[in-house]
Amino acid sequence: MLASLGTMPALLRQLSGLGGCTNPIRLDGHRSEYALDTATGEIGPLVHHITSDQLPAGHLLVRCNNRRTTRCPACAEVYRRDTYQLITAGLRGGKGTPEQVATHPRVFATFTAPSFGPVHNRPDSGRCRCGAVHPADAPELGTPLDPDSYDYEAAVLWNAHA
Repeated sequence: MLASLGTMPALLRQLSGLGGCTNPIRLDGHRSEYALDTATGEIGPLVHHITSDQLPAGHLLVRCNNRRTTRCPACAEVYRRDTYQLITAGLRGGKGTPEQVATHPRVFATFTAPSFGPVHNRPDSGRCRCGAVHPADAPELGTPLDPDSYDYEAAVLWNAHA
């Protein structure tokens, strides 16, 4: 059995927080919470400490937040709904954006990232650079052809600044 009966409610609580994510990320480590004096900024005594091995699954499980429906339909749906709300608020106001933005000109600018290295894809010709014909739900789609030469650092920095 995955968990003892005593940890079952905690496990269910942890799984329900994933919102149907089919590919959760497993985190190891610990979390320490300390009292904080908001007037002085001084850190006080330890209030709570938990390690990942104390959790029902032996890890802290968090959503993968992948945008691709073929990878995780639940996380992709959250992203789709959030995107709709952001675009709508930017066009007519709301959610902290003033209503007068509705009178402003609208520009839908899209930016394409530079190449950080070749990745598995499904071109119109049908064959990926690796020589294979990948189905639409292939897990390798979007992953580097050569992980050793892919510029991960530049990809992270570009996305962080985009």
